[in-house]
Amino acid sequence: MKEIELIDSVEAYNRALGLPTQNRFISAIDFSEIKIDYPKTPVERNFGIYGIFMKGTCGEFQYGLNKYDFNEGTLVFVGPGQITGPCTVKDRGRESDAGRPKACCGILFSPDLVAATSLSNRINDYHFFSYDSNEALHTSVAERESFMVFFRELQREIATPHDRHSLNVISSTLEALLNRCMRFYDRQFSSREPLHNDVLSRLERLLDEYFASGEAAKNGLPTVAWCAGRLCFSPNYFGDLIKRRMGITAQEYLHRRIIDEAKRLIGGSDLTFSEIAYQIGYNYPHHLSRMFKKQTGLTPNEYRQRIHSCAGA
Repeated sequence: MKEIELIDSVEAYNRALGLPTQNRFISAIDFSEIKIDYPKTPVERNFGIYGIFMKGTCGEFQYGLNKYDFNEGTLVFVGPGQITGPCTVKDRGRESDAGRPKACCGILFSPDLVAATSLSNRINDYHFFSYDSNEALHTSVAERESFMVFFRELQREIATPHDRHSLNVISSTLEALLNRCMRFYDRQFSSREPLHNDVLSRLERLLDEYFASGEAAKNGLPTVAWCAGRLCFSPNYFGDLIKRRMGITAQEYLHRRIIDEAKRLIGGSDLTFSEIAYQIGYNYPHHLSRMFKKQTGLTPNEYRQRIHSCAGA
């Protein structure tokens, strides 16, 4: 059984690497400067802090329940409550003694830093802290250079004697870095447009099959988490993908799709509205009726009358 090491503070992470703690709120580590013997049995870590890791050389890494083969220039984000750690890799046909990807640098910061600064107003906007490993950020050369500018600035500030300005300077630098990462992710979503178009096609087929098979009547309305899981994405990445590609939230997209299904059944069947609501996955028909009126401006009966009058014209 793999050992799971709890990393609930910046000090704990530094201690695991044999490093002194210069600032209990944040650490910026250049891994090329560390010499450490890793255990033969790889160690997984349960994080209680935030982490940003820039991957250096190649290797396979365990993140949650997934394994990921990193390429150079990959940024991985870890949030509190996530489990991450090395797993065995092959090195030129033989098992390496460390079994870990060699990150070139990492930034670890405490939830206390977030709570004590203006970061508390923005941290929930950075969805990438809950992305799966296969949704990591693959950076360009220019993006890596930009990241390293902020990394070196954080290193300098952490090494500066603490004063009343320190936390605000650190948090503003960190926030500027995280905002850049949001921009980098926007670029990644755009550069992978053909792949994401295929995802949207798969999503349409998934929902078509869900309603046509009767699963909705048995299991209820499709949720964002369910769709994301079936398409092998984390809910936040899936939500961001839909938002960037379609300009609406994933929940809004599902609402539109549900109303489209209701329209199809109202106009093309003799089912009562209650029967239609149950078939789509609603336990209470009036919930669908309310959303239908909000989306279309018509009650279900008014919509049916309009469709039938158009058909008979």
